[in-house]
Amino acid sequence: MTSGYFTPILTTISLLSTARRGRAYFANIDATRRQGVDASLQLKTDRWSAYIAYSYLEATFRSGFTEPAGSNPAADANGNITIQPGDRLPGIPVNQLKLGATYKVTDRWTVGASAIAAGGAYLFGDDANLTAKLPAYVTLNLSTSYQITDNIQIFGWAQNVTNQRYYTYGTFSPVTSVFLAQAPNATNPRSYSLAAPVGGFVGVRVVF
Repeated sequence: MTSGYFTPILTTISLLSTARRGRAYFANIDATRRQGVDASLQLKTDRWSAYIAYSYLEATFRSGFTEPAGSNPAADANGNITIQPGDRLPGIPVNQLKLGATYKVTDRWTVGASAIAAGGAYLFGDDANLTAKLPAYVTLNLSTSYQITDNIQIFGWAQNVTNQRYYTYGTFSPVTSVFLAQAPNATNPRSYSLAAPVGGFVGVRVVF
């Protein structure tokens, strides 16, 4: 199944930096637009269940404006960045792919796997798209379950089984006037939120 979507040009509330370090504020951005395509396929048989879904999203500013750059190293001589119509909204990847499958090994035992692949996204604070994006990533998850009785099931789930190092969020942080105990000699203002490493759990599900 494939579907396209389009939002009219809308006012968006955005968090903007200020010239004062550590301070920011929310403001209305005159015009933004999100448009793209979602496509997906599903397969079901007695033993197999599988899906694949792809999303293409263009999220862009449709009006130009200037804002303080904060810790963005691409600031101009006045400490600002200038956003042009067509620049992409930060934090939103253009391409995203999700796929997965489960297989009934027996009538009681099921195994499964799923994966997510996402393209890079601009850091928050880089509305003008002047610096490198967050890296793209692929992450893999595995699952299994066994139906002991009609009412009792044991299950297990493992996330990021390849221990892929990737980031869920990025912005800019000061490195000169603020001491960073974890990185005392840091010079790179790019600041990332690291995704969870490999992990898993097991459990018992009881239905009364």
